[in-house]
Amino acid sequence: MIKVHDLIHSRSSRIVWLLEELELPYEQVVYQREPSMMAPPAMKEIHPLGKAPIIQDGDVTLAESGAIVEYILERHGKGRLKPAATSPDYPQYLQWIHYAEGSLMPPMVFDLLIRATGTQADLLGQVVKGMTHSHLQYLNDVLGKQAYFAGSEFSAADIMMEFSVNAGAGTLLPGMERESLLTSYDNIQKYLERVHARPAYQRTLKKINKL
Repeated sequence: MIKVHDLIHSRSSRIVWLLEELELPYEQVVYQREPSMMAPPAMKEIHPLGKAPIIQDGDVTLAESGAIVEYILERHGKGRLKPAATSPDYPQYLQWIHYAEGSLMPPMVFDLLIRATGTQADLLGQVVKGMTHSHLQYLNDVLGKQAYFAGSEFSAADIMMEFSVNAGAGTLLPGMERESLLTSYDNIQKYLERVHARPAYQRTLKKINKL
């Protein structure tokens, strides 16, 4: 059974969601954040970085949500939630799996920190704002043409992307809320409504909100 080391209000929700979609058995080990909002030291006993998510699967211990998603799909997915490598949707799928953390999440995190701390750095603020809205417009245009990021079918790319996109709603961390960046992007908002209505996502909310 896969063990998910789950830090509240973190990317580990992606892994719980993936496992719920695949209907795989798993054990959820929950960690509370420190007053600083950092992960507790106990997580470093599992992995040297002490970051969430971390999974253990037999003798495998693995960090990084994108790597974990790919690992679970390859080892346990039985071809589900990803297009075949020969599918015309596969290149899009591959891009969005990596785009979620590689391109979209950095400006989202910078924006969150700037707004939450009231940092007065005009140049940095303008650069981050420009990058963020450039990404959001790109996503909004894509979602105006297709229902999901890899095409017409829901996939693990959506599980990766949802967390990063939803960060723009300004509710990523309690106590650090800010105004939503998504109000002008109708296609993104409709997309989030669509994926959030999935039964597996609703089960995930119950799992991560019961903490």
